[in-house]
Amino acid sequence: MQSTADLTPPSLVVWDFSADPNGKAARCLICRDGVSHQTDYNRRRHEQTSTHRTHLEDALDSAQRATQPAFTNLPTESQVSEDALRNLLASLSGPGIRPYPETAYEHPESPPGVGINWNLMEINNEGELAMSADEQAVALIAGNILERFDLPVSDEEPEERSDSETESLREPEVNDVPKLAESEHSSRYGPPPTKRARMQDETGSNQYWFPWPDRISCTLDILMHLPRSVFSQKQLDLFLWLLKVNEVDDVPSIKQMQKINLALQKVCGIETLAYDGALGHKYFVNSLAQIIAQEMANPRVRPHLHFYPEDSGEKLSEARQGERWLHELPDEQTTPMVRISAQDYYIYEPAMLDSAEGEFCLPIRWFTRGGEFFAKCWRMVAMSTDTVSGWHVYNPDTQQSRSWDYTNPSEGNRWRAKANGSRVVVFPMWVYCDDTSGNVSKKWNEHNSFLMTPAGLPRAEAQKEYNIHFLCTSNLAQPLEMLDGIVEQLEQAQGDGIWVWDTEHNEPVLVIPEVLALLGDNPMQSEFACHIGLRGKLFCRACWVKGHDAMDQDDNDDVPAASRHQRAPSDADGAHSDGASVADSDGPSEPESDTPARAAKHLHTSIPQTLSYKQVGKLRRKPETTDKLRSFFTEASTKLDTKTKIKSLRTETGLKDTFQLVFIEKLFASYHKKRGAQTKQAALDAAVAALPKETMSPVWRIRGLDPHQDTPVEILHVILLGFVKTLVQYSGSLTGRDFRAIAQVAPFVLYDLVSSECLETWQALSKLVPLIWQPEIKNIENYVTLVTKEIDHFLLCAAKWTTRWFNKPKFHIILHLPAHIRRFGPAILFATEAFESFNAIIRAKSVHSNRHAPSRDIAHAFAQGNRIRHLLSGGLFVLKEAELVEEDPSIHHTPRFAFAQERTAWRSIGEGPRRLIQGRSTVTAYLGLDQKKASVPGDSTADQLRPRRIRQTMTGQRIQSWSEKPGLYQTDKSLVIANGDTCAPGNFVVAQDSQRSGGTFVGRVEEILHPVDPQGVQASVPNVVLLRKAVIDTTRARYGMPSVVLSAEWIALHGEHLLCTVNVQHNCLDNRCATTTSVPVFQERVKTSQTAARVAHTENVDDIVLNTAQMRDAVYLQQYRINSVQMDVDRVITESAAKQIDARKKRAGPVPAARAPARRRADPSARMDPCSLPASPTILTSRRRFPKHPPHRTRELRRRGSSQTWTRKLPIRTPGILDDGKRLYL
Repeated sequence: MQSTADLTPPSLVVWDFSADPNGKAARCLICRDGVSHQTDYNRRRHEQTSTHRTHLEDALDSAQRATQPAFTNLPTESQVSEDALRNLLASLSGPGIRPYPETAYEHPESPPGVGINWNLMEINNEGELAMSADEQAVALIAGNILERFDLPVSDEEPEERSDSETESLREPEVNDVPKLAESEHSSRYGPPPTKRARMQDETGSNQYWFPWPDRISCTLDILMHLPRSVFSQKQLDLFLWLLKVNEVDDVPSIKQMQKINLALQKVCGIETLAYDGALGHKYFVNSLAQIIAQEMANPRVRPHLHFYPEDSGEKLSEARQGERWLHELPDEQTTPMVRISAQDYYIYEPAMLDSAEGEFCLPIRWFTRGGEFFAKCWRMVAMSTDTVSGWHVYNPDTQQSRSWDYTNPSEGNRWRAKANGSRVVVFPMWVYCDDTSGNVSKKWNEHNSFLMTPAGLPRAEAQKEYNIHFLCTSNLAQPLEMLDGIVEQLEQAQGDGIWVWDTEHNEPVLVIPEVLALLGDNPMQSEFACHIGLRGKLFCRACWVKGHDAMDQDDNDDVPAASRHQRAPSDADGAHSDGASVADSDGPSEPESDTPARAAKHLHTSIPQTLSYKQVGKLRRKPETTDKLRSFFTEASTKLDTKTKIKSLRTETGLKDTFQLVFIEKLFASYHKKRGAQTKQAALDAAVAALPKETMSPVWRIRGLDPHQDTPVEILHVILLGFVKTLVQYSGSLTGRDFRAIAQVAPFVLYDLVSSECLETWQALSKLVPLIWQPEIKNIENYVTLVTKEIDHFLLCAAKWTTRWFNKPKFHIILHLPAHIRRFGPAILFATEAFESFNAIIRAKSVHSNRHAPSRDIAHAFAQGNRIRHLLSGGLFVLKEAELVEEDPSIHHTPRFAFAQERTAWRSIGEGPRRLIQGRSTVTAYLGLDQKKASVPGDSTADQLRPRRIRQTMTGQRIQSWSEKPGLYQTDKSLVIANGDTCAPGNFVVAQDSQRSGGTFVGRVEEILHPVDPQGVQASVPNVVLLRKAVIDTTRARYGMPSVVLSAEWIALHGEHLLCTVNVQHNCLDNRCATTTSVPVFQERVKTSQTAARVAHTENVDDIVLNTAQMRDAVYLQQYRINSVQMDVDRVITESAAKQIDARKKRAGPVPAARAPARRRADPSARMDPCSLPASPTILTSRRRFPKHPPHRTRELRRRGSSQTWTRKLPIRTPGILDDGKRLYL
């Protein structure tokens, strides 16, 4: 490209260096825009702009026509036009506005412009009349246009560039692409890409793409830090290469992107804090305070947050309505104030009631009821004596009156002074911890991770991945060690509060974080509660129930914390299993009782054990546990040789603080190899002095939290991955979603495959599951009574099947669920499916890192993801000038973001990034910003038939009152009803009964209509649905569910009266349906000649059963459920235990006379030849744990035979019998 310097004659002066004594900065005399250009590169770039070239051409024309050199730099026509437009816009903008930027007037000897006095400012300033609204609008528009003149040429406005402007000064170096001549390049690909200019400020240089410098930086930053779109640096290198090869302009380098990320993270990101763990491990935690601050400044989150408990009466659907937040949380840990009519009322401060008597009270807790604020108060009573007078407060809970000493009367609540006129709110949280593997392979690489979600969010929002926040992870530090750092942040925030900007009220707010509950699977919650685990004698973390000395392992998740690294990884939906679970009709297996004496002993011990499992014991409490743990440490730190004693104390109490245990083991090791009491004591004292101040688990420092009672029963692992998984025999891999489906259909499949006791257990479980997963409770008292009854019925059915189920702790833990629902809300609120799914993101962050510093790198990755989420959600932040300095790559400690009390200081992203997330796209789907396309109730899809008169439809023929209605009606093939379900003719629905207030009925959809005009356009009236009513017959129960009998009553309703669709199943039990039909099998989407058997419903197709095990919309089906029959607890357990012992006696057979009482000599003739086994035996493995020392007969089977060498190890209990012929144990 030809340079402008080649076109400029020597006599024409282009640049003026007189303004800068160093001779570096210059102003263009051709354009006369007053802009100072600092470097040669900037001047060359300016010379290539279309504006400069136009002015230069005009100047050259003038120079050629000039006869005297003195007139060489006369203003051109374009310069005069621009100067006139600038002055006109300045005059319209109002007084005091100059046509050129202020920097152009710094040198009076060379003023900007062409020197013509347009006399517009003087005309505009005549008089001092106020401008009208129209004049103000014109002034605003003119000012904005004038500002556009002074903006530098944007790299992101190709529509304003000429072809010459897009030509590169330096082409990007791409070694893999052959360089072409300029003419050839332009003919093939168009102009070459421009090189990215060096930026003085990596943020805020382009208001349209603010806070990113330009479009390419914005999109690359988003692409790199989406939650589920993980890019490694090598992948980013490849992507940037791809952009350069495809001639994309202004592609930044890796170093530039890193500088941009660092600058943005300093301005509006989450800080990652480094901690040296008390147990010797280094880990990193993202700032909890900044996460909360972003939530409050996020317009997509803040409208959903609630900070006050709610008294909803009998209803219960949210955590804020539970007893934990409403009643149990200490008063000082609830939101301390409420603002009414611009007046702030704090708890623990006297308030005057609006009454005729002028009474005074002391509010101690604020809550809402029906959308209005209420307060729980203590009455204030005036007291006076001979010497003093004052006020006493009457506590109705203790029924005592006492003088006030909670706060200083002259100061009031301490938060009033801290807030300084701002609002103060409490921010409750669900805190979750779990372990996941950091590898894609089966090699277990345990990463313990902490997550958080606001408890003030409604259930529909709290379960979204968008609202789950990462705190920390580590493959070295134990959970309680990382919890120490989280609690440290929590204590600081609870002491000082967190200043945030509230987008709802548009003002600063002081936030106090609180932990509502700790969530996780059973082993993790046991570790939180400093409990010994599910395999201990005292296996329940919530109460003092007692079991066997050694418990059988329950499921993959029920492993003590000390050995958690040995278990297999869990899937996003729950634990997978590659084998088969306990499944046959005999239930779980356990060691045999070979003699009548052992059988009788087992009968006497199993009955009390089963009864104890069915009862909630004395509840564990925080003060009692902390006292015992302190006594453990006191015993170890003051006395010698107490290791055995402390171990026995842990067994007796069921307490095991894994955090404290590390320090106690250090004390034992301090004098292990020393001799002499004095020497040992001196070593012990030195070890005690070297210990940190806090040696107990940090969970006890979380105020207002009792880890025994505030770790609610987790229904995913207890029910779906507990009961359902244990009762199912399967091969391959199943997830929580699969078990959810099995629980709803099992009775219809198993009725002729299992024993009657097993089927009754499944039916009881199918009644229980939809109750527990009910998202909204209309009457909490009735609900808790019903759930408790169904839990007891399920446990009795399991005991009737076999009492051996009560070796599993989950059959007791479920008893605590009703109390937890009452305290925390519906069980689905504290279910962990959403958190379990988040494990996949943590695993992806680990896989795409170099794994040299997993805790730091994963925390930084999530911190950057939080920044992208906050910015693209329209969140506010304070723009702080951040100096871009080269930092040590091993140091990632960023300063805290700024906070401002003024609204004008808070910024959000520019128009460019906003346009990127408008509408549905891949980015919005990754971020969770997509709003699910909700089906609109009333939407219908017409069929292919033509509109016709009402009398020609089934509705007009069945409903006499409708037969004479005028107009045309179109029949529909589907309709969206109130809950979003789509119903079609033939579906069964629950509809509102107009004859009974609040009543419902079940019916079958026969026809759907909507009126249309003669042109076929649908009228704006509701759809009409023809239903055939059904009678729910609870006396004729099948599968433990009621029968559905279609009646002769027909009814026409508007579509808005339909509540939900329901599932019905054919009564195959009575009609003996068989697999008499077949369907073709598709493989790779291709129909094959293979067929699969299908059940044919040929007899009595209208003999159907209402599936009350349906989990969706279970609240509408509960009134049709069949109540469970009450059973005699003692009788069921006694008979089941006796039946079990009789079966064992039959299997054991007679005891040989020559055999010793304890053992039986193995009969060589009964030894089994392994070569006689089938070539491909069907092996069903059990989850039973074998004893450490197998029986003698098992050892004999492992010896070499006289003629053959055994290559299989077959631990079997009876020679010649493979576990009753049903299971082969490997």
